[in-house]
Amino acid sequence: MFVCADERVPAPVSDGGSVEQPGALIPYEGPYGKWGRFVKELRDNTDQIPLGFVTGQCAIIFRGKGTGITKVEKVAYDKRIDVFFQPKAWADSDFCMQLLERSFRPSRMVDGKVPEEQSLLLADNLHGQTTEEFRKNLHKECNTLLWHLLAGCTDAVQPIDAGYGRRLNVAVGVQLNKWLESGDNL
Repeated sequence: MFVCADERVPAPVSDGGSVEQPGALIPYEGPYGKWGRFVKELRDNTDQIPLGFVTGQCAIIFRGKGTGITKVEKVAYDKRIDVFFQPKAWADSDFCMQLLERSFRPSRMVDGKVPEEQSLLLADNLHGQTTEEFRKNLHKECNTLLWHLLAGCTDAVQPIDAGYGRRLNVAVGVQLNKWLESGDNL
């Protein structure tokens, strides 16, 4: 388990030394041990690229209403991924509530019911994830504790648009451009 530092604090590095930087991830060995209160199988994530230990259902939001898509195409969607449509592809309040109902709660079910053991949902501070309705529904219907990541630390704990996520996006873009330059792919 790690905590994100707001201030300049010494953070361990791989060679055994330390470095001072805001937003550093500091190993935490609290009263619950390495994983904290929630073992890795009971954690979920709501960001662009899921964390490696997340076992919940994946979902994707497409821009638009989904009205121009044929039934044949919809049937061909991978069943392991829940597909949503939203006018601007945003995770607004309505989407977040749909996500709980269609994706998150079913992924928590064991033998038709939500387990008694509480799980943890790591979330950004998107408006839809900060509403009282979302928090209460998550707790009541999914037996899940909502944990908002610290503002400004998302890229330190999840590979999104900065750091590793940026390098991954650039590498994918380079490969896509090479593929598009081939006459057979135009």
